[in-house]
Amino acid sequence: MEFLKDLGIISTGLAVGGAFLALGWRADGLISQKASSNLSSYLLDPGRERSIGTASLWPQVFVEFFDQIFGQKHFSFKCFFRSAIASILAVTISLIIMIILFENALAKGQENEIISSLLIKPADILLMTFLLNIIPDYISLLETRYIIGLIRNTKSFIVKFLWLIVDLVATFFIFYIAILLLLIYLLYEQVGIYNIIEFSGGVLDRILQFATNPTSDKGSGTTVIFLWTTFFTSVWVWLYIVSHTITRLVGPLRKSIRFLQYLLPVDTKPLQSVCTVMAVISCLITWVILAPF
Repeated sequence: MEFLKDLGIISTGLAVGGAFLALGWRADGLISQKASSNLSSYLLDPGRERSIGTASLWPQVFVEFFDQIFGQKHFSFKCFFRSAIASILAVTISLIIMIILFENALAKGQENEIISSLLIKPADILLMTFLLNIIPDYISLLETRYIIGLIRNTKSFIVKFLWLIVDLVATFFIFYIAILLLLIYLLYEQVGIYNIIEFSGGVLDRILQFATNPTSDKGSGTTVIFLWTTFFTSVWVWLYIVSHTITRLVGPLRKSIRFLQYLLPVDTKPLQSVCTVMAVISCLITWVILAPF
């Protein structure tokens, strides 16, 4: 059984890294030739950013990359549909991971699952899917895209960092409001709005307990998956920034290490190179997070 669990952890890390690697194979075809050329020059020569005349290059490339994936018209069915598909896939994969790695913890969490115990009708379960998964993930996606748009025109490193913190805080409140709205729908007639606000704090506390310690007997098992997926876009941004920076630092070593020239073809496929580094980092982070369990 322990072997299967270890195999599950290894497979999960490879799957997460593989997803970013697969995205990287098409990445440079999704952005303009000018953006790809500027990124390549910048990764090979960090001083190039000043000559390009931009406040910051990575947000510009990320915004273009983002818009090609989800669509330039964010308040559109196309963007909403693609976001919904990504959310459903993320929840499905997360649930499979939890079943494989945290089966016992998930069962214990289910005993304390407050929201699930309130979902009696099929319509309630469908509403939960929309309120805790599809809708908050879509709003979080738009919010993060808006923040990156602001960062794109910002020169100060401190201001950029503060905007990224604002993004994380805003994403958390988006998830909390989604829980609050679902509880209002389920419990308003029974307990009233003031008790629901207090009750929602207890629900959120159980979710956070499971998120930080899946083996906790007091955690809320399945609902934490929706928290994870809501933060996906924000985590993606942070991964991109770290990968972008590492690719720049590794750039000078490519001349002396032939393997890196094949692994990171920065001169011809710069965004693929960044995504390759992102794949390695996400794989390692997944292993580090799951290893203790």
